[in-house]
Amino acid sequence: PLPEPPLDYHSDCPPGLDHQLWEAFVRARSSKLKLEGDLRRESKQLRQMQVRLRELSVEDEQIREDIAAGRQEFQRYLKGKERSALDLEIPLNILQGQVETEPPRDTSGDMSHAVLVQRKHVENVNSIITRKGEKKVGILTAIKDFKKGSYELEWTNQKLDREAEDLIEKTKELQLLRVTKGLQEALKRGADFEAAPQVQTNIEALMKHNSMLHEKNLADRHRRLQKILRTCREKQLQNYECQHQIELVDTKLMEQTRIADSQAAQDERSTSKRMKSVVTHKKLKEISKAQDGELRVLRAEVERLNLRTYPSFVDQATMLPDQNPNVLG
Repeated sequence: PLPEPPLDYHSDCPPGLDHQLWEAFVRARSSKLKLEGDLRRESKQLRQMQVRLRELSVEDEQIREDIAAGRQEFQRYLKGKERSALDLEIPLNILQGQVETEPPRDTSGDMSHAVLVQRKHVENVNSIITRKGEKKVGILTAIKDFKKGSYELEWTNQKLDREAEDLIEKTKELQLLRVTKGLQEALKRGADFEAAPQVQTNIEALMKHNSMLHEKNLADRHRRLQKILRTCREKQLQNYECQHQIELVDTKLMEQTRIADSQAAQDERSTSKRMKSVVTHKKLKEISKAQDGELRVLRAEVERLNLRTYPSFVDQATMLPDQNPNVLG
């Protein structure tokens, strides 16, 4: 926009206005117009600078890209220079038959990247690999031998444990034998023990009798166990019935409670029925608890009988054969 013209002091002054006020207004307007002109000039200069800044930014970005491309080109040049210095073409005088190569198995047939390496370097690498492999094999062999020794010791310990158990059982059998004159004579003769057939027959008869007695005791214990199991099943059925009755009583009690709440006028009869149901429920619970206790006692008895199914010779081993009541005379 064009700048506004300045005011004429005489022609533009409104009539009746104080000259001092008019002069102050003219000065203020002139100052304002001057500031607006300065602002327009500064704004124009700012826009020009912003346009120049964008141009310089584009140029700076282009220069940065050129610098990066130059650096990459310089790096490629250095690598090419190093490759040219290291990868030299050396003519070798090799007989025919030593030049041809075959690709190794399980690899591609492209041999364009094959490299000629001195034999000693390959042998050095192979020797290092061989030493490491032998060291690894030695460690594995030592581990195998150690485990083998551990397994042998474990097997020996188990064997000795079995032999000790066998000796303990034989000792118990000898302690349970009744020492007779014939047996004493056979023991005195030592190697002539087989010559005493009567003693051997008596021992076999005693062992047979003990086996029959053990089977009889085992059958008796089995019958008692079956009886206890039947009793347990009966008690369980009774408990189930009691539990069902308790549930029925609980249901009836809830129904009667709702009826009692809805029929407040019949307090006496509802209270009597409710008390009767509560007493019945309490009695049934007590019966159920008592039967549960009996069931636990019966289960404990079953476990005790299971433990006593096979005879224990721990206490009997400390008794003399003549003092043991289980030994037949």
